[in-house]
This record gives sequence, structure tokens and C-alpha cells, in this order.
Amino acid sequence: LLISKKGSNKKYDIDIKLKNTRTSKIKDISGKTIRFNESIALNLVLENIDNSEKIIKSFTKSRDYDVGKNHTTTIRNQKNAIKNIIEQLSDEIINFLTLSIKY
Repeated sequence: LLISKKGSNKKYDIDIKLKNTRTSKIKDISGKTIRFNESIALNLVLENIDNSEKIIKSFTKSRDYDVGKNHTTTIRNQKNAIKNIIEQLSDEIINFLTLSIKY
């Protein structure tokens, strides 16, 4: 709604698929993971309802987070990493739509 015009006739179906991956990034001498990498891959498909023209774009973002002293801290760090990734992906999608689709 922020970038669309009221008189616009173009309408799109949007299909978004996400794949979330967590990998061990750094391990200590004993083999225990001390840092993880959270990565989200996003595939965006826009299909023009009128002429079935498709626009396909992929986005990937990742962020590292440390293992906390307790499980609760680790989960909080993971949630913050995912939240930051999603905010970055959202901004990139908005920029892509603004530049790609001219109303």
C-alpha cells in the first residue's frame, strides 16, 4: 500500500517461500559449538493477474550468534538473529518491488 497508487490497474499474486538453515560456525577445542550461523533463503514469485507474467527473485541473508551460558540465552540470541534477518529481507523486498514494478 505504501508504493501503490489508488488508480493502478496492475494486480499481482505473491508467492514467498522461506528456507531457514542453522549451521555450527565455530567450535571450541572440545568440539562444542560456541557460535552458530542462521541463514534464511527467500524465493519471491510475483505473477501479474492480467497477463500471467512472472517476476522471480531470490534473496539470502545470514547472521551469526553466540551460544549463551544457558539455553535460554542461546534461544534469545537465535530469535534476535532471525528477527534482524527478516527485517533486512523485508527492506530488500520493498526496495525490489519499488524498483521493479512501476505503477
